Amino acid sequence: MAIAGCTGGNPGDGSDGSESDDETETDGNDDSEVGESTYQVIVEPPESDPGEASVCEFEALPDAARAEFEAAIEGVDFGTADRGEYESANSPALLDTDCYNGHITYEDDYYWVGVEVEGG
Repeated sequence: MAIAGCTGGNPGDGSDGSESDDETETDGNDDSEVGESTYQVIVEPPESDPGEASVCEFEALPDAARAEFEAAIEGVDFGTADRGEYESANSPALLDTDCYNGHITYEDDYYWVGVEVEGG
């Protein structure tokens, strides 16, 4: 009878106590494919007051981070869209700042900015 977590294996050795734990054969080839990650810079609709949230000044961002932010909001109608996005195969420059999960002030409004990673 096995009780949850108690299967007869030695604690901490990663085994479940079965005979086949050490009998796994491999041919040395790992056929699993590791996909490339994609990054999305997410910008939510502007707010007039972010409250107590930390705020970064757009002008203080590095050029590449400013370009990513502007690409994410370019052409977005926040009246109908719930967010703007910019996708990149490379790690966004915003991740090299303290502003990748907070508000950025831009043209007298405050935009919440985040970065999502997909794949990998």
